[in-house]
Amino acid sequence: STRTRMQKQKMNDSMDTSNKEEK
Repeated sequence: STRTRMQKQKMNDSMDTSNKEEK
C-alpha cells in the first residue's frame, strides 16, 4: 500500500515538473 502511494506521488511530481517546465 505504501509502495503504491509513493509511486503515485513520484509520478504526480514528475508530471507537475513537466507542466511547470512547459509553461
